[in-house]
Amino acid sequence: MLLEDSISKKTKIPLDEFLIAFQMVLNSIVFIFNKKIYKQNIWDLYGITLVTVIANMIMQDFKEITIEMLPVRLLFYYRYVDDIILFRLRVGDTL
Repeated sequence: MLLEDSISKKTKIPLDEFLIAFQMVLNSIVFIFNKKIYKQNIWDLYGITLVTVIANMIMQDFKEITIEMLPVRLLFYYRYVDDIILFRLRVGDTL
């Protein structure tokens, strides 16, 4: 499992405990606007640092795993957040 591998490489915390803590953090995010307290909608997590860190961890591991599995050589790879662009040689072409 990609998520389990990503997390276990970066921390000694067991996956089930990590997910419980992660869920706890997500459920406790609040903000104040016009002197009123709002609870963060779990599906609207843009800008939440923890979510960004975990997404980056998973995307990095995803890159390492998938590039190793590709049957072609890449000329170019670039990732910006969750967007990936890559170029490869055509079959039969060489550098």
